[in-house]
Amino acid sequence: MECSPAKVGRRLKTLHGTDARAIRAEVLTAIRTVAGMDFSLFYSLADVDGKTHLSEWQADGDDGLVDRIMSPLARAPWPGESFLNLQTPEPRSTRSFVEWSAMGLRDEIEQSPVFRRIYAPHGLADQLRLLVYCGNQFVGWLGGVRRRGAPRFGREDRRQLDPLVEGAVSALCAADALARGEVTGAPAFVMLLPDGSVESASESARAWLQWPELRVLLEKNARAMDQGAEQEGVLALRQALVRMVRLDGPGGVRYLARLGHAAAVRRRPEAALPRSQREVAELAAAGMSIREIADAVRLTRNTVRWYLREVYTSLEVSNRVELARALAGEHVPRPTGS
Repeated sequence: MECSPAKVGRRLKTLHGTDARAIRAEVLTAIRTVAGMDFSLFYSLADVDGKTHLSEWQADGDDGLVDRIMSPLARAPWPGESFLNLQTPEPRSTRSFVEWSAMGLRDEIEQSPVFRRIYAPHGLADQLRLLVYCGNQFVGWLGGVRRRGAPRFGREDRRQLDPLVEGAVSALCAADALARGEVTGAPAFVMLLPDGSVESASESARAWLQWPELRVLLEKNARAMDQGAEQEGVLALRQALVRMVRLDGPGGVRYLARLGHAAAVRRRPEAALPRSQREVAELAAAGMSIREIADAVRLTRNTVRWYLREVYTSLEVSNRVELARALAGEHVPRPTGS
């Protein structure tokens, strides 16, 4: 029996378990059903040497298409980064599902490399998505896709999905915590044969190799490198970062993998502020007085003072010097407990 979007949203809030993929599967099925998507998709990105790399993906209703699209993209910086603005996302995109038309980006996106490389060749014509954060840590892109010939996403689809947003975010944050818990142990080294099987591993690699998906990733990448000309490879899987290099010696070809922790993509703290508070914060950091800020933004002085108190609390700063440093992206040391 079909449930209303509100009931589906309440059910998502109660999702729990020990399997991150099972939790995500519930979320993906829910949004695909409610919005009538051809397929729904979740993917996550990791920070690798200052560039975002695809680290994980999962879909519902796609008949394997997503794997065929995403697998080649896992070996290079993510091509769609310029449209996501993960460090300073547009606030609406973190609170509601948004389609290309509502973002005012349809023409730009349809001329972009990511559309020509990913969407057009597979007959995909439109998307609707939500950027999911836990605090300021980016958890993933959640949304759906429709193929060419299907109706474009619009206001009614957003209205149907709005009751699911809070539950979906809660469930995906829980799944992320479970996934991060699977990556344990110190940095480790694994030596692989050309067929991807493990020849030897450091003592610290044992905890990593208990993770089946990581073993599959190592095997696939060793085989891919052995069939191509690449001498090095960098991949991310959830919170794991894998760096692989080809070694040629008297005993034949081997692939050395170094396993470590990938840095999470993070939202700048001020990006979570409401637009009005962010504007007041930027003017205060620039040195304007309370009166000057009030005149500039057409608010009362008391409202400006209240906004600044809220900003200081949100950014965990105590004065305008620290505020300016925080807005500039600098680390502001927190006082230690007494």
